[in-house]
Amino acid sequence: MMKTMLSKISEGISPLKTYWDKLGEGLSRLLTQLNLFFSASEDEKTKEYALTTLVKKAHRDWEEAQALFNEVKDPDMIDHAIYAMEATERRYMFLLKEAKKEKVINEEINQFLN
Repeated sequence: MMKTMLSKISEGISPLKTYWDKLGEGLSRLLTQLNLFFSASEDEKTKEYALTTLVKKAHRDWEEAQALFNEVKDPDMIDHAIYAMEATERRYMFLLKEAKKEKVINEEINQFLN
């Protein structure tokens, strides 16, 4: 009788164990996918932050180069100031274009576009 009862219990547990195993596998896959989703999201945030930071720095560099151009008197320094101003402007415009292409137009970058 005890053997029969144990047999019935084990028969009842076997499908339950299979169900729990499959459920565990499904949850594991779901957690893996969620982890990939959120890590990609964090990467995007990091990329957006980095690009925003680069645009802001490039804008500051360009403004500094313009200020240098406006202040220099020496002819050799004027050439240098022109070169610096053109180079920093090109870098700034390139980064703005990249931000638009990557759709990283947030409030901080948008202020430079207006």
